[in-house]
Amino acid sequence: MKLIKIDVKNFGGLSDSEWKISSQLHVFYGPNEAGKSTIAAFIKQIMFGFHLKSQKSTFFENYMPLKKVNQVGGSLTFKNENNQIITLERTYTTSDSKKGNLAVSLDNEKIPENIFWNNIKNIDGDFYTDSFIFNQDLLANVISLNQGDLLEHIYYLGAAQSSKLLLLRDKFVQSSEKLFKTNGRKPEINQILAQIKEKAETLSKQQVEFDQYSSLEKQKNDVQNEIELLNSQVKKLQQNQQNLAITKQELNNYAQYQQLKEQYQLIDFNQEDYTQVQALELTIEQLTTDIKKYESEIIAVSADNLDEQAKILAKKVEIYQIVNEADRLQNEIKQLCQELEQIQTYQPLYFKLESLSPEDKLVMRSKYEQCLNTQAPKSIIKNISFGLIIFGLVGVFLKPLFYLLILSGLIIYYLDKIKTDHIRTNQIKSFEKEYGFDPQKFDLELVMSQIMQIENKRNILTEKRKNQAKILEQVADFKQKISQFVSPTNNLTSDLEKLDEHYQQVQQKVTTQKLLNEKISAIKAKLADVKLTLQKKLSQNKVKDIEEFKAKGNLYHQNQQIKSQMMALSANLKDRVEILSKLDINSLHTTEQSLVSELEQIQAKLRIKYDALAQLKLKLKELTNSDSLKRTQQELATANANLLDYTKEYLADLLAADWIQRGLDLASNDRFPKMLSSTNQYFALLTNGRYIKVAINDQLQVVKADGTRVAVEYLSRGTAEQLYFALKLAFVEQIADEIELPILIDDAFVNFDLQRIDNIVKLVRNLSAKTQVIVFTQNLQLAKMLTDNITKLEIRN
Repeated sequence: MKLIKIDVKNFGGLSDSEWKISSQLHVFYGPNEAGKSTIAAFIKQIMFGFHLKSQKSTFFENYMPLKKVNQVGGSLTFKNENNQIITLERTYTTSDSKKGNLAVSLDNEKIPENIFWNNIKNIDGDFYTDSFIFNQDLLANVISLNQGDLLEHIYYLGAAQSSKLLLLRDKFVQSSEKLFKTNGRKPEINQILAQIKEKAETLSKQQVEFDQYSSLEKQKNDVQNEIELLNSQVKKLQQNQQNLAITKQELNNYAQYQQLKEQYQLIDFNQEDYTQVQALELTIEQLTTDIKKYESEIIAVSADNLDEQAKILAKKVEIYQIVNEADRLQNEIKQLCQELEQIQTYQPLYFKLESLSPEDKLVMRSKYEQCLNTQAPKSIIKNISFGLIIFGLVGVFLKPLFYLLILSGLIIYYLDKIKTDHIRTNQIKSFEKEYGFDPQKFDLELVMSQIMQIENKRNILTEKRKNQAKILEQVADFKQKISQFVSPTNNLTSDLEKLDEHYQQVQQKVTTQKLLNEKISAIKAKLADVKLTLQKKLSQNKVKDIEEFKAKGNLYHQNQQIKSQMMALSANLKDRVEILSKLDINSLHTTEQSLVSELEQIQAKLRIKYDALAQLKLKLKELTNSDSLKRTQQELATANANLLDYTKEYLADLLAADWIQRGLDLASNDRFPKMLSSTNQYFALLTNGRYIKVAINDQLQVVKADGTRVAVEYLSRGTAEQLYFALKLAFVEQIADEIELPILIDDAFVNFDLQRIDNIVKLVRNLSAKTQVIVFTQNLQLAKMLTDNITKLEIRN
């Protein structure tokens, strides 16, 4: 599978970063702290899970972001050989901090995780680290191995999970050596063997005491056997006593059964009729109670005058109309009175003139008109004045003397006008004194109109008061009629409502009384039927009354109880009735006394034997000095048991280590020769032909071009790294047919000189033709030598 995209959400110092990879060989270039190792760790952890601080791993990383973020993780996108897109998305979760939440999809459709793992043969993160990741930490681990461990790591590179299996094999070997060594003293089995030898010598010294102990032990066992025999006899006698007690109880039960049999008598009794009679009795009691209850609820109600009340209530609408009409007339009268009072207050003149008789009003009109139409009488003086004025105006153009004529005419006219105005003023004053207003300031027609309005209002007020008197008579009549049934108030409407309520209550009581009487009649009829049915049942059962039937029932139930007791006793006795009938209680007492006597004798023997056993145990305790012999024997037995357990564990560890060794040998036999051949080619290329192959016998050596062999411990660090580099690349090539994943090279060439870098460039290019290689480096020259597919990384703040 080819990695085509890396998408980081939050991981270490990276966040919201995405890179596309379009080739078999891709380089990430950047300085230290730019995130190269973080991206390499991201690829591994998205595929195989997160590592926390508690996780111990060969390639341990903790790339949890320093700042708190919502989502830790991201996704990797691969393309398989069928050009299908496989996406792995993993996010951190506290519920499973190592695995996290993993989602796998194929062409954007979610698929089970195991489909992806099956494609890469279910390898784990450690296998991917050992096989596909190259960095200085891993190379340093290899360089630090001794000769033997290095040989094993190289030889078993051909086996999957070889590093883990080697560790597991060494663990079993170390475990076995902790249990036993041929000349060791500290291992558990060696210590137990020495302990067994010591205990056996101690036990031999105690043999004499042991013989005495054995004799006493035999006597103790004999006494214990006798005690067991006596105890069995006691147990047998006690069982006989128990059986005898059961027989006595059965005999008592048998006697009780015979007594009950004599008491039992057959009663002719119908339980169903008895139950029905009881039910009928209860029904009678209930019906009688109901009659008393309903009779107590009946209240004496008089229905007199209900018709009269109904007639009054039938006129409810008419009464409401009368009341409304009375209220309306009252409001209108009040309104008219207020209006007349306002006119009298603000226009008292109108009220004064309104009181005049029609004849006086005609006289007033004549005087009013006379005051307004008064003119000066035509006289000679007036004519002379006008003549002088006219003559003077004509003659003024001839002589100034004519001005005097004009002036004389004006004086005469003015004096005549003064006289006329004085007459008119006297008439007006006389009119105002008589009638109270100035005829020049008032329009008589308007005054007369106002007087007519006042008269009209007075007429209307008189008519309404007449109508009000009639309405009030009707109201009084209704109040008098209603007062016969309810207490009167000042409000006819309230009286009418009280009457309506009183009428409804009386009517409801009458109805209730009628219903109660109907119920009582129905219950009495039902009561008569129930009593008749009861009497028939009593007659059918040949009893006079209920009390006699109850007495018969009690007697019947007593006999049923006797019958039940007899059946229970009979069930307990079963088929022993005939045997019990032949037994005598006195003979049973004799047998019981005999058993008691025999039991007492045996218990006396037991007490003697228990005393003897106690003395023997005391002697044994004194002889063994507080049980030292037994303790030594126990310690020896424990040591032998421990030896057996540790021996089994020791042999199991040896066998497990041997199985792992054989498994590694079988797994490496197939791939190792091919891997070694590829290693020789890669190593020769990396060393520029200086070393042509790797030789593995008792030790790991490399062969120069001239045939000289050099042990690996004498190689320079750079050459040793090239050797292991060649070995791992050869292994990846060998498993590429089954596991195809990208190789990650993270600054693994820092110890290589320029010539070696040229060689490693050739090797990586050749390798990228077979599988995808992703290089992380801070060496720009190396990056450009490898490929043009370079992603430049910058240091992030």
